[in-house]
Amino acid sequence: MLRHPTGDGSEFVAFSGSACAQTSQVCTISGSGTITAEFDPFPLTPPQNLSLTPENKAIAALWQPPDLDGGSPIVSYTATAYLQGEEGAKKPMGQCTVQPETNPGSYLECEIPGLVNGQTYWVIVQAKNEAGATSRSTSSPFVTPSAAAGATRAAPAPTGAPSPKRG
Repeated sequence: MLRHPTGDGSEFVAFSGSACAQTSQVCTISGSGTITAEFDPFPLTPPQNLSLTPENKAIAALWQPPDLDGGSPIVSYTATAYLQGEEGAKKPMGQCTVQPETNPGSYLECEIPGLVNGQTYWVIVQAKNEAGATSRSTSSPFVTPSAAAGATRAAPAPTGAPSPKRG
């Protein structure tokens, strides 16, 4: 068996002349016989296209799923708000977590509660699968909750948003 990383988080696996790309936890190769190889899940890529809307004492976060799910279903997403400034980057000021299994229609968005109006925050989102959590998403632009905010909330992700690719 030859295992070769492809550079996109997946592997190319070859068995005596036959090959398949690892696109899930199980790769089946047919030929003169059938070989099934199981792969351990690996960390997924970070969520992308994070957008934020200030709310009253909160921030609404909306994102797209990772490109690759690491060969294992995503079990949760967590959006975390940090206060602007060097010291603020050390301590989360609020967060929200959603689970695709229990929130099938709205798992790509959540509201981070408990923030202070007039203070400025930045937000990251992480996804988690069986292999662990992703690295942080690209950090957001700064956003400031206010009592007047929230009237122009971002539109939700389109219905049937693409699922991440396995692998």
